[in-house]
Amino acid sequence: MRPRRFRIAFGATVLALAVAPLSVIARVDRVALADWIYTVEVAAGEHTSEGTKTTAVHALGSVIQRVSGTRDRPLPSDLDVDRENIDRYFTRTSFVSRPDASAPDEIERYMSIELDPSAIVELVRKSSLPVWSAKRPVVVLWLVVEGEAGPVRLADKRIDEVLWLAVTRRARERGLPLVVPLGDVEDRSLRVPELARAGLWIPILEATQRHSGHAVAVARFSETAEAPCLATGTFLYAEIHVPFKLTESSLQRCGNRLVDSLANALAERQAVESRQTASVDLEVSGVGTALAFSNLISYLRQWEFVDRAEVLRVQGDVFVIRVATAAPPRKLERLLGSEGLLRPTTAALTADHEYLLHMHWLGDR
Repeated sequence: MRPRRFRIAFGATVLALAVAPLSVIARVDRVALADWIYTVEVAAGEHTSEGTKTTAVHALGSVIQRVSGTRDRPLPSDLDVDRENIDRYFTRTSFVSRPDASAPDEIERYMSIELDPSAIVELVRKSSLPVWSAKRPVVVLWLVVEGEAGPVRLADKRIDEVLWLAVTRRARERGLPLVVPLGDVEDRSLRVPELARAGLWIPILEATQRHSGHAVAVARFSETAEAPCLATGTFLYAEIHVPFKLTESSLQRCGNRLVDSLANALAERQAVESRQTASVDLEVSGVGTALAFSNLISYLRQWEFVDRAEVLRVQGDVFVIRVATAAPPRKLERLLGSEGLLRPTTAALTADHEYLLHMHWLGDR
């Protein structure tokens, strides 16, 4: 049997036109908390003190890459990890055993580690790496497969296991919240011949809303003689429209690079470069109660790139809050508004040339 060859293709123009009336892709950034990015599970090494340390350092490096969004950039050679006191970065460790996926009769031992977010962010910033908040967009990735003889269909977890495992495992490695709708589970109404034509995009984009997605990518796989796996496509999120073209030697490599392209595009837009902090003032209206004020301050402090938040003055339900952050004012405004709890209104320079961002608090509605 000759090896199967695949091609990923997007109807970029049609997709862009179809997006406009749909609320699933907003013109502003939208995110949700993915706190699991600070937990990692790695194969346990030797059951010795040194073996445990080696495993822990590997886990730490994995989470640093998730938090910084820098898989394609090597970690600094002088990364200041206190190997002898590695426990200071952890909140919980445990060992679990489960059957080996490739050999069910064999038992494999894993070390599950929960890391302290504040300690990790501090380490990332000291290493001059960017900080990508754990509040990230949920990407709905639609995989459309055209077999040699069968109809166009959504990917099936059983039939297309290599592809499904490639994208889901890589998304976990990159800290990318990913939903992959499968034809054998949901959205069977989309498995129709019309998927091969332009009409594909409207039903898929509408169906994306059912999966609570903030971003969408639609990939179509078909056989080609051009390469073992040729991937061309586009990705849509807020104002991002990223086309790409990838050629790889296997379907697994194509899936990995596809996910890397999505994660890299989001990290580039959302990660905050580590640099000296500056002060940005927020004038926030709609803070009418003590509870609303408490919730607002708590919300600001949840963001990894906000170091401090202090009240400068209060007038009625309007609070002026000074935020110490490494984020540029416009990026700060965009990110703070991405959960829909703070609505940006205007921005201006003050008399002393500091930014004043005007926002409205919606978190207590």
